[in-house]
Amino acid sequence: MSERVLVVAATWTAPDVLARVVGAASHLSDLIEVRLLTATHPESAAAVIARLAAGARAVVAAADDLGRDALARASALAGAPLLGDVISIPDQGIVVRPWFADSVHATVALPPGAFMTVRPAAFAPAPAVPPAQAVEVPADPRVRRRASAAAVSAGPSLATAPVVIGAGRGVATPARMDIVRRIAGSLGAAIGATRPTVDEGLAPGDALLGQSGKVVAPRLYLALGISGALQHLAGVKDAAVIAAINTNAEAPMCVDADVVWVADLDTALPEFAAALEELP
Repeated sequence: MSERVLVVAATWTAPDVLARVVGAASHLSDLIEVRLLTATHPESAAAVIARLAAGARAVVAAADDLGRDALARASALAGAPLLGDVISIPDQGIVVRPWFADSVHATVALPPGAFMTVRPAAFAPAPAVPPAQAVEVPADPRVRRRASAAAVSAGPSLATAPVVIGAGRGVATPARMDIVRRIAGSLGAAIGATRPTVDEGLAPGDALLGQSGKVVAPRLYLALGISGALQHLAGVKDAAVIAAINTNAEAPMCVDADVVWVADLDTALPEFAAALEELP
């Protein structure tokens, strides 16, 4: 069984209040104790997670593909409420989560035993902590792994990259995507994409940015040829600086951006790539 981050045990402020945390925990805050263990599949882990959750103050997962999948199944089995995409925990028993595509932030009292997913980019890294007891998750005989292959990444992770480039419908062609990769290489950036770019096969599905994809909060987000649909803006709005290149200065992406270059990508992309490559 290969190692995989799935379950984390942690304590809250009060030492007698136990929380079970599911998913990657490197960006979760306010954790005193952390221990990772393995699993073969979210479905096979869900029953175990639900059993471990008995008596827990909260069950928490990173809001990534693994955390959302495993925790949704486990919360249903436990008959417990599930709060999605938590962005802040201002006090014990209180969480903040977005509503209506991030247009409103709601402060919610956390019911005892509730399950929740948290956006990793919204939390500072947890400090080093002592080990906890590990719990093995047995393989589910209904789910058999026939083969596995590691995803090939040509650059930094979208979740942790300080610079993220978003490729939108305006990129449109493989030739323009090649230039986007040159720019990303010069900036040390991760490349994300909008739904049309993914649907055209110019970017993989796990590069999708937005409410239904990855939510990022880099120091710089560079939007290339992106008009700015509401669900996309919800996934990138927490970037420290947003820069956009677009032919339409009135596009929602440009309205929300801190820096806008109004230009055609056929002209702007080669110029930008060349200028970056000339830097010492």
